Amino acid sequence: MPRIKIAQLVQSGGSANDPAVIVNLRPDQQAMATGLMAGCCSAILLWNATDDDADDANGAYESMRGHHADADPANIDWTNLLRGVPNDPAKARLIIACARDNLDPNHHYNYRTKVLTALDASAVPPILFDDGHACSLTPYFYGFSDLLVFRNGIVIELNGSDYAEYDVG
Repeated sequence: MPRIKIAQLVQSGGSANDPAVIVNLRPDQQAMATGLMAGCCSAILLWNATDDDADDANGAYESMRGHHADADPANIDWTNLLRGVPNDPAKARLIIACARDNLDPNHHYNYRTKVLTALDASAVPPILFDDGHACSLTPYFYGFSDLLVFRNGIVIELNGSDYAEYDVG
């Protein structure tokens, strides 16, 4: 049985000398993996659903793009990540992933609040979609150190040995 083809995000974007690497899922790939995250934060967008219910086995998103931001959600390249993505919760999904502790509001990183603040319409500078409006997507947060997002929107937690089951490339 052939292994499922997946894309893997590349940790990047922590400084001017480390530009963000945005990864787009190719048509022959079925899922996207964040790669191991400790203090990092990844954002993955899915859009262009093939039917009205991409959460079931019959539906899938045609397009997926992600960024594994180095060290902090402040390093997510929102401009390039959002380019061409509809600012409509019925047409797109935003997944945010980082280590479980980093989502805790009592933890000094508190990534959930950082992401929500960055996406808020009153953020300075604002993060805008192509339509000129602030994000209307609701971020789905996952406290996994490494995860895999399938075209149908299903998310599973990975560990290092799981990668042997997939064709990464």
